[in-house]
Amino acid sequence: MTDLKILTSHPVQYQVPFFRKIMANDISIEVGYYHQGTAGQVGHDTEFGIDIEWDIDLINGYHHRIFRQNPVNFLLTDQIKIAPKVVGWVLRERQVPLLLFGWGFHLMWFVWLLRVLFRAPVMIISETNLLSFAATHKPCWRVFLLRWLLQRTSACFYIGTRNRE
Repeated sequence: MTDLKILTSHPVQYQVPFFRKIMANDISIEVGYYHQGTAGQVGHDTEFGIDIEWDIDLINGYHHRIFRQNPVNFLLTDQIKIAPKVVGWVLRERQVPLLLFGWGFHLMWFVWLLRVLFRAPVMIISETNLLSFAATHKPCWRVFLLRWLLQRTSACFYIGTRNRE
């Protein structure tokens, strides 16, 4: 039985040690990834102009599922295509808490809203801070929805003082 579900965009080198630390405390996890990213393969960093490969295994040692195969993008049409799989996964075993890593794409917002409406435990962790939030204009409805969701979320985790603010 899974004790915690986690939904995030892709395997990230600083998240996986966190996942393993959770499991070291006898908590069974299942991670849902929007896409695989460069985990387990060579990627290319266009800004540095070099090929890169992670020196730690990012996808083995815990239960995980990858919802979107390459090529990867966050177009709304592609999110809609995989929405039934993602929604089915997050709503199955509703008593199992779900930890969301951020709210960077539409499908994440939809899943978050569904969990709140179904009164299923949902937690969130985000790297957003006041400076990054203010960097781009947000429509009033989005600010309202974010506030509404945050107030109804089981737990909000923060990374440092600025993120907590």
